[in-house]
Amino acid sequence: MDLDRFKEVNDTLGHSYGDRLLAQVGPRLRPLVRDVDLVARLGGDEFAVLLPDVTVAEAQAAGYAEADPGLDVDGHDAAHKLVVLAMLAFGARVDHESVPTEGIRAIDPIDHRFAERFGFVIKHLAIGRDLTDTVELRVHPALVRRDTPLANVNGVLNGLAPSLRSPEVEADRATGKAR
Repeated sequence: MDLDRFKEVNDTLGHSYGDRLLAQVGPRLRPLVRDVDLVARLGGDEFAVLLPDVTVAEAQAAGYAEADPGLDVDGHDAAHKLVVLAMLAFGARVDHESVPTEGIRAIDPIDHRFAERFGFVIKHLAIGRDLTDTVELRVHPALVRRDTPLANVNGVLNGLAPSLRSPEVEADRATGKAR
């Protein structure tokens, strides 16, 4: 997760204020994850949440993975989580049906081999970005550089990583309707 416009905070209010703001992020994320999960500052204004490895059956039994894997594979579970995170992180009210969602069913083994050959992995991303008076939300497969922390989040684990910028949908904060 990357704090958008953080540089503006430092530039206008000073680095001591920016440091105090950064100190608030971890404590605000911590209640949203399990006791065994790790919330970490990667550096600058970038944060990540890493979850210990569990099997799909364990995750389903604990309620972390969907009983119907289609909700995960088609991206709907990620879209629901993204809407909740957008509400918590940005104060935005967004209808999950307005979030462009593309699943990973069409990703073939050859796609993974191609990505690997060029130093990437394919990840199913749920991306949210605060645009001041609107939010940008989307769920889709994407190429992620193999040497990044996000590339190493596997199985039923979820991770928060620096934002990836590419506008897809904007939603009005108050109504949740797509623009």
